[in-house]
Amino acid sequence: MDVINGHQCFYIHRVNNEGADTVIFMNGVLNSSFSWTEEAKLAKSLGLNTLRYDFRGQWDSERTPGPYTMELLAEDLAALMDHCGIERAHLLGISFGCFISQKFAAMFPDRVKSLLMMNTTPVIRARQRFILETWCKLNEMGEDDLYFEMMSSTIFSDEFFEDNMGTFEESRKFLHIGLERVPDLSKGQYLLNKASMDCLAGDGLLPDLPRIKCPTHIVTSEFDALYHPKYSELLAQYIEGSQLTVVPGVGHTITREAPDVARGLIEEHLKKYAL
Repeated sequence: MDVINGHQCFYIHRVNNEGADTVIFMNGVLNSSFSWTEEAKLAKSLGLNTLRYDFRGQWDSERTPGPYTMELLAEDLAALMDHCGIERAHLLGISFGCFISQKFAAMFPDRVKSLLMMNTTPVIRARQRFILETWCKLNEMGEDDLYFEMMSSTIFSDEFFEDNMGTFEESRKFLHIGLERVPDLSKGQYLLNKASMDCLAGDGLLPDLPRIKCPTHIVTSEFDALYHPKYSELLAQYIEGSQLTVVPGVGHTITREAPDVARGLIEEHLKKYAL
């Protein structure tokens, strides 16, 4: 952990191959650096270097006073890359992490070699705002269990619920273990969720998208109830030359519901643009 752009930042930087490209993993809002363990192993097997980190306010990174903005979080990433000696990188992320990816690629286009963005959006509309407002209320109350339950009820498909009800209690146990280490997690979650609502309101990130010129692959899921595939179509419309893939039969968290499919798409992307 080091001070990066004015906050204590937790990160895992692995130089597996001197001179090789670096892949930076961008977390979902309740995820951590460790949620990308298998994907980082995949990148290592391809001879690539990796950087995983918790955003300001997220898990093991410092919860500084708000408000947070996507500009601030993008500047954090630029400072972290400078600290690690990374000039350019491939950004690979999901959901909230791709808000930062979009802003970063627009602000620092020369520092991004490629983007892979899964289950995300450039704008927050009424339905998403209602969901995020509910999450923020639970964050303010410190209701971590209810926050977990409300989020789970939104992000997973019906089929996944039918087949995996038992795994939710296991996930809850991991959450509680994490909360023993980071008891004030809800404060950071509030600031990050609030940033989503504020920074993606109205036209959100749409004005930034035409400035993204790197190879971009946008992945969405057929049954994503949080960020419907139409929002990925909007991303593809605004990012010139981007590729759009719709994964059938799964909900918002493709990395959880269809991990083999997600890793296959990641491997294909990295072999195409990083090797």
